[in-house]
Amino acid sequence: MSEHSTGPQITWRSGVPFSVEFDDLYYSAEDGQAESIFVFIDGTDVVKTAARKDKLVIGETGFGTGLNFLTTWQAWRAAKPRARLFFISAEASPLRAADLEQAHKAFPKLDELSEQLRAAWPPTSSGFHYRSFENGQVSLLLMFGGVEAVFSQLNAKIDVWYLDGFAPAKNPAMWTAALFKQMAQLSNPGAGVATFTAAGFVRRGLKAQGFNMQKKQGFGQKKERLVGTFQPNEHPPTHQPDAASVPSTWCSTPPANTEKIVVIGDGIAGSSIAYALAQRGLEPILLAPKAPRLKSSTLPAAILAPQLLLADPLEKTFFYAAFSYAVSHPAYKQAFANERGTEYLPSSPQDIQKLTDVLTQFNWGEEWLKRSGDGLILPKGGTVDPKKILNNLNRSINRLYGDVARLERCPDGWRLVSEFGETITLSPTVVLATGVQTTKILAASDLIGASLSAQHPSIRPRSGQLECMPASAIYGARDHTITYGGYMSASISTEDFSDMRTVGSTYEKLSEVPPCPAEPTETARQAILTQCSENTGAVFDTHTAMQSWTGVRATAPDHMPYAGPIPNWADMSSACACLAIDRKLPLPRTPKMEAGLYCLTALGSKGFQYGPLLGEYLAAMICGDPSPLPQNLQPKLHPARGFVRDIIRGKHLLM
Repeated sequence: MSEHSTGPQITWRSGVPFSVEFDDLYYSAEDGQAESIFVFIDGTDVVKTAARKDKLVIGETGFGTGLNFLTTWQAWRAAKPRARLFFISAEASPLRAADLEQAHKAFPKLDELSEQLRAAWPPTSSGFHYRSFENGQVSLLLMFGGVEAVFSQLNAKIDVWYLDGFAPAKNPAMWTAALFKQMAQLSNPGAGVATFTAAGFVRRGLKAQGFNMQKKQGFGQKKERLVGTFQPNEHPPTHQPDAASVPSTWCSTPPANTEKIVVIGDGIAGSSIAYALAQRGLEPILLAPKAPRLKSSTLPAAILAPQLLLADPLEKTFFYAAFSYAVSHPAYKQAFANERGTEYLPSSPQDIQKLTDVLTQFNWGEEWLKRSGDGLILPKGGTVDPKKILNNLNRSINRLYGDVARLERCPDGWRLVSEFGETITLSPTVVLATGVQTTKILAASDLIGASLSAQHPSIRPRSGQLECMPASAIYGARDHTITYGGYMSASISTEDFSDMRTVGSTYEKLSEVPPCPAEPTETARQAILTQCSENTGAVFDTHTAMQSWTGVRATAPDHMPYAGPIPNWADMSSACACLAIDRKLPLPRTPKMEAGLYCLTALGSKGFQYGPLLGEYLAAMICGDPSPLPQNLQPKLHPARGFVRDIIRGKHLLM
């Protein structure tokens, strides 16, 4: 997939967007919404299908203006079915926000919904972009990139297909045998399919993959269209799944028993997963410690600013997707400082060139990224109030208090045990969102092969100090959030501070988790303020009362979070033993995971950026929902990744 999209070249014909590249209209000039209803909504009996399911998953080729999504959302809202709606759509050339707004003017009955869509519209970087509406009852997964490339990374089972690329004769890349094969691999039995075209090669290609296709009357001046259902037993697919379309087999992500779920930890990680589970109609229990723990979620203010990378590591697709999801999250809307935006300041000529290259390569549009002198500004970034966000996430979550020392297996799942041997609660499904305590809890727990896992998942504690002071005691600094290696927040008033700015922060390695935060030091304070002054020109009134904050971050050696199931370490070691010979060898079987045991941890200093999307990712995994992240990111997030790396290096093998 390409790094970014500049947006398609379009012109307007009687108010309808027209693709210059494909010489075709985005929707019918007669009545675009009527065509969407006739071809897709009625053609697949979406409303009736939703009435008999708990969740309805729709896959679409060609998001375009979002007309099919908006029309389906409107029909879903009017019918009030019990099913949650998941709408998944591929788009190689996403429209710019301004073009979306112009196109949506043709559909005034959709104004409320289209405004919500545009407000949540992501930057046009390639990859997956997840959005949620209707208090979590309607989910949209936008997959920006070539249709075959993005569907090869999708982890979902589809109930209904909308095939709505530009006309096959004008855009053949959207109507390939490879795509039809992917559709068969992703479809539930009985999945419906509809399209505006009746092209013979489309009908034959779908039939060859198990779709029973029929011609029906077309819309308007179009004579015919195709509808059908997936019947794999009657017409078995002609090809087996490509190895490249299947994630690494050690990355098992099994669903769980959702009757009761206990999330241990009430920081941003635990609060995010509990919120995502509650949005799915579940009633998770958030188990908070009796006394405050060492966690970075208690910091006085957080800033939202992703690392801007020019290289092409897979991780950056996650960084940008997580950032754009967080700034659109409902829990964040009222938590921003008045001065919105995060400015990246260069500290060297090399930085100036790097930021220039970032602006050129990303081309996100000025609503997401723009020039500011020698630096850049993310207009949607900024400073947020952590306590307000946590309160918003936890508002309707059931809470229990207790300090978990270990987990013990029991017939009903897991017993959560205190350091005094007392049972705190029982649950078939448990999520460890316990930061730097995670490895300690796992090491003490009743896990098969725990001795093999040593320190996995490996978590490294890192202490940090930042300074809080009244905004009136800082002179010569821009009002918005600034980052320069260190950072200065915008002025924000919170429950604990009024009109405060924070400056930070240190990043100190710790050999072990301390019993309490380190005492702030004057040396660290002077280093923080000096770095800020040198990079921003800010002058501090050091005679004004300042307050230091210290905390401990949980980080992984590769700086990626852990999100996923905890393995049966002995079985993982046995199943992956062949990788010590050749890391490319296929595994003889999929390793077992500990039933109902997951973790979300090691968010480092980016917890308020990563938490919301990772909460959705883990909730989808637990519930068997479509994943909001591509499959090739699973190995990068899985709690067993370091363990597997050690196996490849010849460690952890069963004798």
